[in-house]
Amino acid sequence: MAVLLTPVVTLPVVPAASRRRDLSCWLAFVQEAFANVPGRGWHSRVVWQRVAGWRSRELSSFEPSRMATLELAALLHDIGRALDPLDLSPHGFVGAQFLDDLGLTDIAPLVAHHSGARLDAAARGLEHLDRWESADPELQALLDYADRTVNSRGQMVTLAQRREELVARCGEDSAKTARFDLLLPDALRTEAWLATLS
Repeated sequence: MAVLLTPVVTLPVVPAASRRRDLSCWLAFVQEAFANVPGRGWHSRVVWQRVAGWRSRELSSFEPSRMATLELAALLHDIGRALDPLDLSPHGFVGAQFLDDLGLTDIAPLVAHHSGARLDAAARGLEHLDRWESADPELQALLDYADRTVNSRGQMVTLAQRREELVARCGEDSAKTARFDLLLPDALRTEAWLATLS
């Protein structure tokens, strides 16, 4: 009988408590955590770059602490994929637990619920793993939009291009495509809102 073993995950050294909100420490962490799958690392970095680019334009009226929360969540939104490479649990929940354990309790809910994580959990019968209250809905919408407009290779794309890539990779009738379509109206609303702030 074959036994499925969870691979041993060796993560880089976590930033010291005094540096837990230091983006430069986390940038290095993400690069090292995804060394074996650099595309995932690039995706995370470009989602963060997209959000950071809004800081001086569309989101210039945001309070600095809110912006810092959004940027850190953008960089770390997929860290659960490095922690659980076999995708045994929804990666948003895995990443959120990791961040909670480090005291980043404002970042964890954004990571937990990014880009339809609750829908993924429900489809897999794992919704019982969700223990996070919904975060700031505005920040969640912005994180989700940024994630949806950066492809798996770390390139900024339109929503339509991201859907095309998803269909090519997973199929028109896949659960991932269905989730993308279900969440598309929210992404379009966020896109329109950002356009009014430019």
